[in-house]
Amino acid sequence: MSFYAAKFFSQLTQSLLVAGLFVVASRHADAAVGLSGVLLAGIAAALMFAFVAGAVVDRLGAARAYVGGAALRMLTPLLALLIARDLPGALLVTFAASGLIQVFGPAEMSLVRLLQPRTPAKCHALLVFLQYGGQAVGAAALAPALYFAGGTTLMFAGAAATAVLFFALALVLSRRLPAEAAPAPARQAFAFRPTLRFLAGDDRARYAVGALSLKTAVSRGVFVALPLYIRSDVGVGNIAFGALVGVGVVGAIAGLVWSSRGIGERTANETMRLGMLGMAAGALALAVLDYGVLGVATASQIGPIIRLEASLNTTYLVAMPAAFLLGLSFAGALIGARVTLTTAAPVRDEGRIFATQAMLTEAVLALPLLLTGVGVEYAGARTTLAALGISALAVVIVLETLRAGASRGRLALEQAAGASA
Repeated sequence: MSFYAAKFFSQLTQSLLVAGLFVVASRHADAAVGLSGVLLAGIAAALMFAFVAGAVVDRLGAARAYVGGAALRMLTPLLALLIARDLPGALLVTFAASGLIQVFGPAEMSLVRLLQPRTPAKCHALLVFLQYGGQAVGAAALAPALYFAGGTTLMFAGAAATAVLFFALALVLSRRLPAEAAPAPARQAFAFRPTLRFLAGDDRARYAVGALSLKTAVSRGVFVALPLYIRSDVGVGNIAFGALVGVGVVGAIAGLVWSSRGIGERTANETMRLGMLGMAAGALALAVLDYGVLGVATASQIGPIIRLEASLNTTYLVAMPAAFLLGLSFAGALIGARVTLTTAAPVRDEGRIFATQAMLTEAVLALPLLLTGVGVEYAGARTTLAALGISALAVVIVLETLRAGASRGRLALEQAAGASA
């Protein structure tokens, strides 16, 4: 229980800190430059320190690294209280915060196998739910209340208080954990090549990295395209827009509930495949399905059907199930991929594997995500959504081709071994 409570308070800390830094950055003469700078500073630190953080987790062991990550997280709100008063200070705190918390992520993922060796899907699903739940509570409720009560100073003080609670829960958890495997030797812990060899050579790990990367790309791409899509193509107000987002959230929650019960080591790959296909179908449905409904209604030459289609907001009606499907698919692909890495990764390499996967995902997707924003601006939301759907299908085809090739190679080796025997 303390593991999940610690997750919630860690996300409260993160959301309050980030919200306060965004407020400070927005006071810059060019607010867009300030906010973009905060985002880039966080990404740069993650790319620079992710692998080293994963190596530290493997060297110390997941339990000690988890407590160490909780201790490091307490430092950043205190640093923010001291220097985050203008844009340079906010950028420095963002960089330091992103760099220092890199240890926490892979340590947390490595603890899942220790805490839930038989049902990792349940643990991963709860962690994802608490991650977004904690962020929502912090950003939507606690951060505004603290800001209006005492400005960014109180926001950073609130982050420091929740960080202390998080650290205390991490200490309690570390004393209750079962014995874990011996930490990796220093030479092995800081070896980069075996980690890359596993991620590229193991077809299960390769599929998981592809699913996680695609989930990140499509979810962020839809997030960027959705406001323009709603404004220019759907033509609904804020309440209807909120309802559409709410349907997507319900889909994600349904996906997490199902994933916690239905995903195991044997079914994870199938879940990832269905999740990626669902992303493709959802994005393409948002892009073109309403045109198909219009075409069918017109081609029917049936007056009542044509008049009914004309009287309804077909685009919005199509967008509702598409949003549900996207939320469901994001959750399924995410939990399936994490379960795969948890069960397939060597115990002594798990920290580096999760850290490297996150680093590779951010590095590979940096340019495509930038192009997504440009595409929405110049090509339109529908074109961008269609491109995301087609890209998702292409990724599935590539991963299935590689998986089939790996299966044929293993079969050939088994047949050769049988013949020689």
